[in-house]
Amino acid sequence: MAKENKKEQSNEEKKVDREKKRTEALENLKNENLNSLAVAYHVKGNLRAYGEETNKIVEMYLYRTALGDNPNEIVGELLDSREGNELYSGQVSESRIINRAAAVQQESLLSVTVGDVLGLMGIDKEKDTLAKYKDYFIGDLSKSKDKEEKEAFQSIVGGYQSYFIEGKVIEAYEKSREATKKSLEQVVDEEGNVIKLKPRNDRERDYDREYAKAA
Repeated sequence: MAKENKKEQSNEEKKVDREKKRTEALENLKNENLNSLAVAYHVKGNLRAYGEETNKIVEMYLYRTALGDNPNEIVGELLDSREGNELYSGQVSESRIINRAAAVQQESLLSVTVGDVLGLMGIDKEKDTLAKYKDYFIGDLSKSKDKEEKEAFQSIVGGYQSYFIEGKVIEAYEKSREATKKSLEQVVDEEGNVIKLKPRNDRERDYDREYAKAA
C-alpha cells in the first residue's frame, strides 16, 4: 500500500512539473523579444525564400530592437560561453544568440498542448480540425507512432511556424514603412511652405548606410 501511494505521489509530482514547464513555455512563445530573435534565425537560414531585403529589414527593426530591450539575454549568453569559471573569458556571437532563441522557441513548442498553440494563433480549439488533440502535448505527438497523430503533429507545428514567421516579417515591414513615413514628414507654415524636414533617427540612418553597401 505504501509503495502504491509513493507511485501516485510521484505521478502527481510529474504532472505538477509538466504544468510548470508548460506555463514557462507559453511565456516564452509569447515573448516578443525572443520571437524577434528567433525569426531572425529563420529568415537568415532561408534567404532563398525570404530574400536579402527581408533579412535586412528583420535585422534592423526586430533583431536590434530585441537586443536593446533584452540585455539580460546577452549577459546570459556571455556567462554561458565562459571557459570553466574563468572570469571574462566568455565569447558570444550574434549567430549564437539567434540560434539559442530559435532553440528555446522550438523546445517551448514541444512543452505546450495543441490547444495552447491554436490559442496563440487565434483559432477556436473547439472547432478546429485538430480539436480532438487539443489536450495533447505536442512533445507527445512528436514521439507517437500513430499515423494520424504524426500528421496532427506535422500540421500544428508547420502551421504555427508559418503563422509565427510570416507575422513577424509583416511586423518588420510595417515598422520599416512607418520609419519611412516619419522620415518624410514635413513641418509647413499656413501657406504650405516647408519649414523643416524631420531628420531620420540613428537606427534609420544605420539601415540606409548598410542597405546602400549591399546594393
